Amino acid sequence: MSQIRILAVLLCGGLLIGHVAQAHGHSNRTSALIQPPPAQAMLNALNSMTRILNRVENKSTADAAAPTLLRLHQEYLIQSNAAENTPEMPEPALTQHMVMLDKALNNFRLACIRLQREKCYGSSRLREAIRKVVRDF
Repeated sequence: MSQIRILAVLLCGGLLIGHVAQAHGHSNRTSALIQPPPAQAMLNALNSMTRILNRVENKSTADAAAPTLLRLHQEYLIQSNAAENTPEMPEPALTQHMVMLDKALNNFRLACIRLQREKCYGSSRLREAIRKVVRDF
């Protein structure tokens, strides 16, 4: 597919999204600013934490992952607190969210276990970051 055709498809897709948003009462400007609800943002942060840990393969990637892990953990905590102050989801959505959250927590635990087995590739920064995050859960 040529670059011009790809650009045309992307532009048309953007226009279509804009029309759908306007049909639902959103302007193009505000729909781009809409943030996911706290429960979804919390799940996103947890999944991002797992992805960061799964990319660790040596000491340099372990050292680099530590500050990102701590930043994402802070985001997780902020969203977790915000979720406590929002109305409860309807039952089917709540059940689905809890299943996804349980799966995300299990994936995070498995990533932590893998790194503990590898002794965090010698990274004291990552070891301490994981300890802090696990302690806060």
